[in-house]
Amino acid sequence: MNNLESDRFIRQAIKTIFLSGVIFEAVKQFQDSIDRANLIATQKLLKDFSSTVIDDNQGIIGEISFNAYGRFQDMKNVQWNFKKPPVDELEKWISVKGISNFAWIAGYEKTGRVPSESLAMKKIAWAISHSMQNGDAAKNRKGRSWYNKTKVRIMNNIAEKVSKEINNQLVNRMASSISGTGEVTF
Repeated sequence: MNNLESDRFIRQAIKTIFLSGVIFEAVKQFQDSIDRANLIATQKLLKDFSSTVIDDNQGIIGEISFNAYGRFQDMKNVQWNFKKPPVDELEKWISVKGISNFAWIAGYEKTGRVPSESLAMKKIAWAISHSMQNGDAAKNRKGRSWYNKTKVRIMNNIAEKVSKEINNQLVNRMASSISGTGEVTF
């Protein structure tokens, strides 16, 4: 088998694997990793994933994309530099997350009732901002590692599937050449 035939052979194996849905499986693995790492404040990141398989003169490319903010969730060291995060941005996040997801709101222990949702959001946002300013959140933050570990697992899975497909194609080619001419050529 010459280099051109070898390249076509490998290209066909990769195309077979990619078109069998391996890229779509990879998206599902990324989404499952985000879910396991409990990084879901909204469904926006999970719904943002897209994937394509491109077959052109350069080769076969499987592409997965998502907004870059999702990648930041994987960072091991988060530093606030002892500045308060903006309270108004935290309020927006709390609004999306929902007040019911916060077990305790300062100042309402006795009654258990919050006079207004907007006041509760302000208090929660201020408390979160204040704790981050003091460095508590940054000191206690651990990376969730949803991206790197999953990417390596996906790449290993694809490499294994491509190797198996190449082996299958080699066996089929050998079998057809043996039954056809009585000699095997590579």
